[in-house]
Amino acid sequence: MRERFIPRLPEADPANLRESTRDNLDPHRGRVTMMTNEVPGGHGERSVAVGTFDMAMWDAEARIEGVPLFQLLAERDGSG
Repeated sequence: MRERFIPRLPEADPANLRESTRDNLDPHRGRVTMMTNEVPGGHGERSVAVGTFDMAMWDAEARIEGVPLFQLLAERDGSG
């Protein structure tokens, strides 16, 4: 993680990690950034490592918005 995935986030252009409609993180873009140059398939450790950061980015986005994570996810999903 320290050599492969973690450095990709701070090295990325901050604009590529933000949502297009508001000034907040975009976990989808973060995941894409972390998976840059990774080949499809592979071993489970990669998905667990990236999944850990994925959860942290969703949590950070909810904290920035000032809402509980379940509410943010419900609003994004359209289920209210």
